[in-house]
Amino acid sequence: MTQLPGNVGSVERWISTLCGAGLALVAFQRGTVLQRAAAGVAGLSLLTRGATGYCAVKDALGGGTSAGNGVAMRGRRESLRTMDTRAVEIDSLDTLYVDELQELRSAEAQLQSFLPSLLESFQSSALEPLLRQYQSQGHARIESLDRIIPLYAGNAGGHSDEAMRALIVETGKMTRIEPTHVRGAALIASLQRLIHFMIAGYGTVATYAMTLGRPEEADCFHNHVEREKEMDDHLTALAKAIANPEARAHP
Repeated sequence: MTQLPGNVGSVERWISTLCGAGLALVAFQRGTVLQRAAAGVAGLSLLTRGATGYCAVKDALGGGTSAGNGVAMRGRRESLRTMDTRAVEIDSLDTLYVDELQELRSAEAQLQSFLPSLLESFQSSALEPLLRQYQSQGHARIESLDRIIPLYAGNAGGHSDEAMRALIVETGKMTRIEPTHVRGAALIASLQRLIHFMIAGYGTVATYAMTLGRPEEADCFHNHVEREKEMDDHLTALAKAIANPEARAHP
C-alpha cells in the first residue's frame, strides 16, 4: 500500500474520527440550516483528518507547508487511499480486466476533452486533419468501451485514470512555450507520449480478453492498438519533416 508521511498521531486520529462522527450526526439532527451545514463541513474535515492521519492546518502552522499545499496533499492522500482500496478488491483476472477497461474509458474521455485545446495550440495546417481524424477514432473507441464494460460492470465510467490526468497536465505545460516553432516540436512529442500510453492500455486489455476466452473483444482492442500506432507513425513523420527542422532553424 502506498504511504505518505502523516502529522497526526494515533490518539489524535481516533479523537478526530469520533468528534467528526459526532458532528456529522449533529448535522443531520438539529440546528438551523447554516448551523447544520457548518457542523457537516467540520465533521467531514475531522473524519478526513482521522482517516488520512494528516492535517493541512497543523502542517501550515508548523511551517511544514502552505495551507494550499496542505489541502492538495490531503487530496492526494485520499486519492491514494481510494486506489489502495480498489487494488484490494481486484482478486481475479476478470476483475482486473474490468478495472483496466474502466481506466481506459476514463483515459479516452480525458484525452478527447483535451484535444480541442491542443489543436488550437499547434497552429499547424499539416497536423489539423490528423487530429480531427484521431478525435473521430477516439469517439468510436469510447463507444466500443461503453458497449463492452456494461457486460461485466454496472458503470462504464467507474474510475478516473490518474496517469492520463498527469500526462495531460504535463502536455498542457508545453502549450505555454512561446516560440511557436519550438512549441510544435514539444507538443508532438507530448502527444506521442499520450498515444503510447493508450497503445499500452489497449494492448494489455487485448491480451486479457484473449486469455479470458473473449476473442471478439480482443480483436476490437487489437484494432484500436493498430489505429493508435498509425497515428503515432504519422506524428513521427510530421515531426521529422516539419516540426523538428523548424525548431532547429530558429535558435
